[in-house]
Amino acid sequence: MPNTHWIAPSILSADFARLGEEVDAVIAAGADLIHFDVMDNHYVPNLTVGPVVCEALHRRGLTVPIDVHLMVRPVDRIVPDFAAAGASYISFHPEATEHVDRTIRLIREHGCKPGLVFNPATPLDWLDYTLDELDLVLLMSVNPGFGGQQFIAGALPKIAEVRRRVAASGRSVRIEIDGGIKVANIAAAARAGALDTVTSLENGWQTVLSRHYQGGVDLSGGQWQRIALARALFAVRHGARILVLDEPTAWLDARGEADFFDRFLDITAGTTTVIISHRFSTVRRADHICVLDGGQVLEQGSHESLLAAGNRYAELFGLQAARFGEAAE
Repeated sequence: MPNTHWIAPSILSADFARLGEEVDAVIAAGADLIHFDVMDNHYVPNLTVGPVVCEALHRRGLTVPIDVHLMVRPVDRIVPDFAAAGASYISFHPEATEHVDRTIRLIREHGCKPGLVFNPATPLDWLDYTLDELDLVLLMSVNPGFGGQQFIAGALPKIAEVRRRVAASGRSVRIEIDGGIKVANIAAAARAGALDTVTSLENGWQTVLSRHYQGGVDLSGGQWQRIALARALFAVRHGARILVLDEPTAWLDARGEADFFDRFLDITAGTTTVIISHRFSTVRRADHICVLDGGQVLEQGSHESLLAAGNRYAELFGLQAARFGEAAE
């Protein structure tokens, strides 16, 4: 499964009088896809654009794929038109077609990658029979039809469940989240793995993290830690040159901790970082490790050299690794 984050700006946010220029601008800024929302004023209560506009953008020579999201009924009639117009991905809502499997095959037969879209209240049962045929699962975190809506927190369990299903399938299936994700929170939150927590809060980053205050909420230890990590990494992104983290992932489960440290070195490149931790797996990638006991330095060096020495570090690292293995069995 891909683990790279993609950004897919929607053309609905563009000035249509300058659509070509604005699409060029977001691509130059780093967009990975152009999200093309198609509404028919039938399946959803709004009317947008069709294949002619898609073809015009394609002829402009876009350097990124066009990601067509069909909010139309029926679906099959319009699929060949968008395929001919230059779409790379075509996704549709299962409620909008009579035969979901046939529509998926139709999209692939026309040279495009098929995706299935789930509204906030649509169950994931369709994936029991279609996941092996899909290249994209699009989860709506707002109700389709209009832009500018607030993120629906009820979408979060769905995101986790789709991730689990895709991982279990072993296939390379993209998971796309559509609605309520804002520029103010996406970068730092995604880097720390905090996005699910932040977007579930009614006021996002502005939420008071204590129920003792009006509008405030209490978080679990793991949620607190993800928010703290996001804030620290936000500081790094904006120029901090020294970062000190004391037990930064103590409240995260093993999977969350491993995911964070898999990306940590890239995120903090160029920053002097000091990590204080009793979990030896969190420091194994460090350039220099210092083992302390009773206020004294017992040994220091790289992970490889300390393991080779066979002293206290090697003993404790092996003990923790064995316990982790037992817990995983």
